[in-house]
Amino acid sequence: MDNYARTKIYYQVRKTTIEMLEDRNFIVSEEDKHLGYQDFANRLEENRINITAPHRVDPLRIVYVSYILESKTFSKKDLLSLKAYIDENFPTKEVTVIVIVLEKPTPQIAKELLNDEFKSYEIFLTKNLMFNITHHELVPKHVLLKEDEVLSVFDDFQATKTQLPKLPITDPVAKYYGMKSGDVCRIIRQSPMTGESHYYRIVK
Repeated sequence: MDNYARTKIYYQVRKTTIEMLEDRNFIVSEEDKHLGYQDFANRLEENRINITAPHRVDPLRIVYVSYILESKTFSKKDLLSLKAYIDENFPTKEVTVIVIVLEKPTPQIAKELLNDEFKSYEIFLTKNLMFNITHHELVPKHVLLKEDEVLSVFDDFQATKTQLPKLPITDPVAKYYGMKSGDVCRIIRQSPMTGESHYYRIVK
């Protein structure tokens, strides 16, 4: 991949990442949101495109986005090195770590991410962030419900979590919003015949 193509890809991927962070209620800086193409290209060459952003509601929460720029497999050593950096630089924060890589992680990494110490770590492939999936006309709106909203849904439908249809945790939209197992979301579909309809799914 030549430098021009590489820069274009990462510029678009970073734009989608910023939209994803804002949809998760994180506050992305004006500098990051409005970084021009040439300034981005310069920062890319210096490996300075990672993003840190605070949560809009919870001051103890932040998100850290790490871009792995090399065309190599993201290894356990890389994961442990990133964790050491996070632990050292954000010791008092609840950090969501998003790692964006070119190559699919190994099964060993997938196994490591199941450990409690990495429960807030997420991995995305660059090819899956080339466009914002939630902007596609065929993708209905998904809304992650708060606990009181979940209880209200159960009351309204006289149902329990086990009775809700499931949304796989690997679903691209579930990954986009950072949904966890046990979360409940409202799916809003629009129809020219019936108007707006609401459906509920539990993430598993």
